[in-house]
Amino acid sequence: MRTEPVRSRRRPLRHAAAALLALVLAACGSPEERAAEHLARALAHLEAGNDAKALVELKNVLELTPKNAQALLQLGRLHERARRWPEAFAAYEAAVAEDPRLVAAWTRLGELAVLSGDLERAARAGAAIGEIEPENLDGRTLQAAVSLRRGDLATAERLAGEVLARAPGHGNALAVRVGVLNAQKRLPEAKALLAEALDRVPGDASLRLLRIALAEREGAWEEAAADYEQLIALAPANLVYRSALAELYRRRGDDGKAVATLEAALDAGGAAALPLMGGLVDLLLRTQGFPAAEAELQRRLAQHPGEPRLAFLLADLYARTQRPEAAARTLAGIAATAGEAGIAHEARAALAQLALSRGDVAQARSLAEAVLAEDPEHRAANLARGAAALAQGDADEAIRSSRAALRQNPGWPPGLRLLAMAHLRQGEDALAAESLARLLDKAPGDLEAAGLLAGLLVERGELDRAAGVWDRVVAASGAAPPPAALAARAEIRIRQQRWEEAAADIDRLKHSAGQQGAAALLAGRLHLARGEPAAARPFLAEAVRLAPGRIEPLAALAGSFLAAGDPAGALGVVRERVAAAPTDAAAQNLLGGLLVRAGRSGEAEAAFRHALELRPGWAAPARALARLLLARGDAAGADAVLAAALEQAPKDVDLLLARAGALLAAGRPLPAIAVYERVLAEDPGREVAANNLAALIADHQQDDPARLQRAAELVARFRGSDNPYFLDTLGWVQYRRGDSVLAATYLARAVSRAPAVAQFQYHLGMALARSGRKAEAAAALARALAGEEPYPGRAEAAAALARLRAESATAAVAR
Repeated sequence: MRTEPVRSRRRPLRHAAAALLALVLAACGSPEERAAEHLARALAHLEAGNDAKALVELKNVLELTPKNAQALLQLGRLHERARRWPEAFAAYEAAVAEDPRLVAAWTRLGELAVLSGDLERAARAGAAIGEIEPENLDGRTLQAAVSLRRGDLATAERLAGEVLARAPGHGNALAVRVGVLNAQKRLPEAKALLAEALDRVPGDASLRLLRIALAEREGAWEEAAADYEQLIALAPANLVYRSALAELYRRRGDDGKAVATLEAALDAGGAAALPLMGGLVDLLLRTQGFPAAEAELQRRLAQHPGEPRLAFLLADLYARTQRPEAAARTLAGIAATAGEAGIAHEARAALAQLALSRGDVAQARSLAEAVLAEDPEHRAANLARGAAALAQGDADEAIRSSRAALRQNPGWPPGLRLLAMAHLRQGEDALAAESLARLLDKAPGDLEAAGLLAGLLVERGELDRAAGVWDRVVAASGAAPPPAALAARAEIRIRQQRWEEAAADIDRLKHSAGQQGAAALLAGRLHLARGEPAAARPFLAEAVRLAPGRIEPLAALAGSFLAAGDPAGALGVVRERVAAAPTDAAAQNLLGGLLVRAGRSGEAEAAFRHALELRPGWAAPARALARLLLARGDAAGADAVLAAALEQAPKDVDLLLARAGALLAAGRPLPAIAVYERVLAEDPGREVAANNLAALIADHQQDDPARLQRAAELVARFRGSDNPYFLDTLGWVQYRRGDSVLAATYLARAVSRAPAVAQFQYHLGMALARSGRKAEAAAALARALAGEEPYPGRAEAAAALARLRAESATAAVAR
C-alpha cells in the first residue's frame, strides 16, 4: 500500500476569492488543519521534484504536529532521495512508532534495511506488514528478500513466486527471483527472466539496472553499456545514468569512451550537466594529466563565464596537483567577484582549508573566523576552524566547531571525521567510536575511518565488532573488496581463532593484483597463531622472497624459529639478510633485538649502533640502545645516544619522549620537564607527554602558581577520560592547586580503575585527608604502603598515615 501524492489543480478565476478565504480560514484554524495544508504543499513539491521547498513544508508540519506519521514518512522519502540514509532510517522508525499500522513506512523501512544489510530490522518490518495486511505483496517480497540475504533460497523463491503469480511485473519480487537464480549459478535463466519482464515494461529502470548488474558480473560490458544507453534515452536529464556509463567504460579500460560520454553529456546538458564536470576532471587528470584537465575546465569556463562551480573545481585541481598559489589566486578571485555572500564565504572557507594544507594554522583559523563572523552556521568554515584548533591542540574547540558543522546535516562525513579525531585527542575513545560508526553509515567504503574504528574496538577487546566493521566495508565494495579490508579482517579473525574465515580472506587476497606477498605473510601468521611454526615457515619465506626490502616478513620468519624454540635459527635467517644487504638498517635493528633476547648485550649494542650509523636519527634503534644502556645503569650513555639522534631528527616526538624517560631514570626531572615541553610544541595532542609533564610539574614545580596553571591546562583534556593514569594526574594537579574535594573525585575514579597502583592510593589518601575524610584517607594510605613498591611520595604517605593514626588515637583517649 503506497500513499499517493496530492496533485495540485489549477482553479478557475471565479473561485479565487473562495480559495483565498479558505487559506485565511486555514491560517486561523487548528494546528492539525494548518499541518494538513503544509503537508499537501509538501507532497506537491515532492512530486514536482522541489525537495528544498518540500523540506521546509515538512518541517512546518512537524513543528505544528510533531507526531504526524504521514509527515515523518514523507520526510524519510525525502532523505532517502538525497541518500541521507541514517536520517531516512530515523524518520521511518519515528513514523511507525507514531502509527504502527502505517504500511508504507514499514515498507520503506524494510526495503532500505535490506539494501543496507540490516536484516534484523528488515525482518521486523516484513513481519509487521504481514500482521497488518497478510496479503500485501510488498511485505511478502520483503520477507523473500530477507530470506535470500540469509541464504534460505527455497523460502525466497517460494515467496517471490507467490508475488509474481499475482503481479508478474512486481520489480522487487523479480529482483529476488533473479537473486535466487544468480545464487544458484543459473545466470542464463536470470537474464531470460529479466528480458521477459523488460519486454512487458521496457521503461522499468530498476529492472534494467538489475540486468546491468548481471551483465557486469559476467563481464558482458557491451550489454551493460547498451542498457545504460536505453536508460539515458528514457531519461535524458538523469545524470546518474551518464555518469555510471562513463564509469563502466573506465573500469573496462576504455578511457576514451568514458571521456567522450561525459563530454557529450556536458555539451548536451548545458549548465544542468555541470555536476558531471568533477568526474570528467578526475578522469582527464588520471589519464591525460594536468594540462588536459586544466584546459577542459578553462574551456567550460569560457562557455559559462563566472560559473562558480567550475571555478571551485579549477581551484581544487590546482590544490590537488601541488599548485597552492594558483589555487589561492582562483579562490581569492571567486571571493572578490562573487555576486552572492554565500559563494564568497565558500571561497574564503576553502582558502582556510588551503592554508591548513600548507601548515599555516593561524591563517586558516583567521580566515574561518572571518566567515563565521558573518555566517556562524557556515559548515565549511566551522570545519576549518575546528581542524585548525585541533592542529593547535585545542580539542575542546575542535569538538565545538565540528558539532556546529554537523548541525545542518548530522551525517556529513568531514564533520564526523573531525569530531572523531577530536574525541580521540581527548582520550574519549567511546565518543570517537560513535562518530566513526556514524561516518561509516554514510561512507561505508571509507578505509581510514574503518581502520580507526576497528583499531579502537580491537584495543577494547571487542573483536567481533571490529570484524563487523570490515564486514561492512567488504559488503559495500561488491565483487572487488579492497585488499586492505581483506587483510585487516583476516588479522582480526586470526586473533579470534576463526581459522577458516581467516583462510578464506587470505585466499581472496592472494588473488588480488600485487597482494601475493601480503597473503603469504598472513598465511604464515595464521599458522603461527595455530601453534604451527613449521607450517608457517614456507609461507613466511615466500613473503620474504616477494618483498625482500620489507622487514615485517623477515621478522615473522624469525618469529617462527623462536616459536619452535630455535633462537639460533632466528638469528641465522636475520644474519643472512644482514650479510646479503649490509646497508639494511632495519635488519640490523632486528638483529639487535634478537641478540638482546639471547642475552648477548655487547653484540646487540654493536648492531643497534650500526643501524644508527646507517640511518642516523632513527628512533627505533636509538630507543632500543638507550634501554639497553639504562639496564646497565649507564644513564649518561643512554642520554648521549638519544641526544645524538635528536641532532639528526630534532622534532622526532618518539625520540623526545625516550629522552625524557632517560632523564627521569637518571633522576633529572627538571630537564625532563623541558623535553616534554618540546614534545608538546611539536605535537600538542600527545597525551602521554601532557600527562607526564603535568605530573612532573605537580611534584617538582608545585610552588609556582604559573606552572600549576600550565599543568591544569594540560590535564583539562582528561576530564572525560577512562585512563586511570590520566585521571590520577588530573586529580593530583587539582590537589596541588588546593581543590581537595574535586581532586578526591578524580582520584577515586583512578583508584576504581586501577586499585593495585600504590601511588594512586597515596594521592587519594592525601586528598581525602585534606578534605577531612580522615578514616577513608587512612585506609587509602594503608593500601598505598601495603606493598614494597617504591614511588615518589612514599615517605610522605607513611608520615601522613602515622599522623592520622596518632590523631585518631588522641581522639580516642579524649573520648
